[in-house]
Amino acid sequence: MPTTPLLVIISGFPATGKTYLAQELSKKYKLPLFYKDAFKEMMYDNFGRLPEREESWFMGKCSNQTLEIVSKELLSKGISHIIESNFSPEIMNPYLKELRKNLEFKCLQIHLTCDKDVLLDRFMKRSQSQNIHPGHQGMRFIEEVKENMGKIQGVPFDIDSERVVLDTTSLKDLKYDLVFDALKKYSL
Repeated sequence: MPTTPLLVIISGFPATGKTYLAQELSKKYKLPLFYKDAFKEMMYDNFGRLPEREESWFMGKCSNQTLEIVSKELLSKGISHIIESNFSPEIMNPYLKELRKNLEFKCLQIHLTCDKDVLLDRFMKRSQSQNIHPGHQGMRFIEEVKENMGKIQGVPFDIDSERVVLDTTSLKDLKYDLVFDALKKYSL
């Protein structure tokens, strides 16, 4: 009898450590990982110029929709996997409800939060790093970023699933035990 696939959703504001955690879990559990920035950065690389705000927003929306398409296909084939993004609950809730209606799968939500001041400092440092992809234009829209920072933290998606909320404010003291304990319950 086939095992019911597991969808691991990693969400939170930029600079909370989502991608790092997603990559570590992907390696540890050998789960395919798909994340918004991979698709969005590819679009930026092929765009030919620095996009305006509306174009950047559109690329982000398309990247999240790509995650939805990939996830639906993998779940329909019984393949467990991880998706990671700063998902909008307004968009994800209807998508997840539709998935749940049509497919059988288990779901684990991992939501990362962080103190707003620490997060802003981290975001500013990351935006000024030489190693960041040019498509990450947070500093161009810093006032919008500051305004939105507190809005999406701590919002779980409206789907029957286990939820782990991880506060990444102190990276030095950060322990991923809650995440590992949650994943032990699934046969991966």
